[in-house]
Amino acid sequence: MIKSMTTALAVTLMTASCATGVPRGENTERNIQAALEEATSAAAPIAAKPVPVAAGPHLPQFDEERFDVNASNTPAGEFFMALVDGTRHNIVVHPDVTGSISLTLKNVNVNEVLDIVSDVYGYAYRRSGSGFIVLPASVQSRIFQIDYLNLQRSGSSRTRVSSGQVTESSRTGRNRGGIGGIGG
Repeated sequence: MIKSMTTALAVTLMTASCATGVPRGENTERNIQAALEEATSAAAPIAAKPVPVAAGPHLPQFDEERFDVNASNTPAGEFFMALVDGTRHNIVVHPDVTGSISLTLKNVNVNEVLDIVSDVYGYAYRRSGSGFIVLPASVQSRIFQIDYLNLQRSGSSRTRVSSGQVTESSRTGRNRGGIGGIGG
């Protein structure tokens, strides 16, 4: 009988310990309602941030003015000054810039024109904080990568190599193939 009472007491204690003392009533419902309102107000639409545009020298500048350029034997100094006329760019041309420029380009911006003129005519330019500086054409050194394995080399040489023959003879006049007369 003690055993059955102990078992009944253990079962009663176990079931009592599993019960939680969560208060039910108006406070709980208010807390739930407040949490729901807070969650819905936090989930309000957030303004989307604009995606940053990648910048680099290889990407076109979309805000640049684009235009057509047509020049025929135009003096270089006048060409560069007329290039930025009517744009928001400034340009300074070095006094030693000489020569004439002939080209026809369509739908280009100032940067593209300066790149092309620099490549073709050799005028150097650099961008400064306030605009462009054009420098006179000068000697340029360039490095070219060459794949030597795909090259075929041909040529001739007039260099001659002559070799002499050293022989040793014995006193008897026979060559025994030894060195310094030693041998058998």
